[in-house]
Amino acid sequence: MFPVIALDDVSHASFMDSTMIPSFVKKSDLNADIDEVTAHNQMANAMTAFISGVLGNDELSEVS
Repeated sequence: MFPVIALDDVSHASFMDSTMIPSFVKKSDLNADIDEVTAHNQMANAMTAFISGVLGNDELSEVS
């Protein structure tokens, strides 16, 4: 029920607002190869696909 996904070119902190990342994470996390907006969109698409699957919706919405 609870998927684990791996998104290419993102880091752990890519899912956060970049202004809220703690200094330790900024210093020690991997560097993302894509910008924050693209990472957020990838995660939103994955979440939408999961929720649609749970609800039995055959047509998956994509966030632009």
